[in-house]
Amino acid sequence: MCAFGKGAIASIFFKKGNPKKFGERELNFKDLIPQLLVVLIPLAIGVALLISRGFDVLILIAMLYPVFSWVCLNQVIYGKLACIHCKQGTICCQALKFFTKKKK
Repeated sequence: MCAFGKGAIASIFFKKGNPKKFGERELNFKDLIPQLLVVLIPLAIGVALLISRGFDVLILIAMLYPVFSWVCLNQVIYGKLACIHCKQGTICCQALKFFTKKKK
């Protein structure tokens, strides 16, 4: 079971198939777009607020935290805490492959 519920969500939208065939896919930039939007939307709104209302430290922090969490914390959460302990990851999870790439 995925720590983030992605398997449960996927089962709503897709019928069950061969997990090995699903696992053959490579994770690419298009697969990260939903997570990227979670960062870009607050960033765009924060920039608009900073321009329209003037500089505010609280808005700046609220604007930069999603960027920090996406750049820094995703690597730790997916690569060290959640995905490596997931049973589904050993079968067919692209996130596990993406975040635990072996360095050459």
